[in-house]
Amino acid sequence: MFRILNIVLIFAVVIGAAVVFNMKHDAENAAERVARLQRAIDQEEEKIDLLKAEWSVLNQPARLQGLVERYNAYLQLEPLDAKQIASIDDLPTKPIDFTPFNADPLGGYASGGAVIR
Repeated sequence: MFRILNIVLIFAVVIGAAVVFNMKHDAENAAERVARLQRAIDQEEEKIDLLKAEWSVLNQPARLQGLVERYNAYLQLEPLDAKQIASIDDLPTKPIDFTPFNADPLGGYASGGAVIR
């Protein structure tokens, strides 16, 4: 009786050790994946910072003024007049098209699918 109990407990310990080893291995893989993702995020943030710096250099007023003066004959740019700025109220509304998508007049206006009745 004790011998069978000892054998069962030894198997339980071996199975428990295998399960713990497997969990440790999975945790290490997850930690490596998190580290890879964090490195990728850091690289993307560095790229974004670099692009923001490049954008700020390209949008310097002195540089843009030089480009305007250089290519003014080609671009034919003129200063902005205050009368050219419109408000939302000045814009016309977009007309709504109420034609159905299918030949079936009961097919509906939102999609060509079946109508739920």
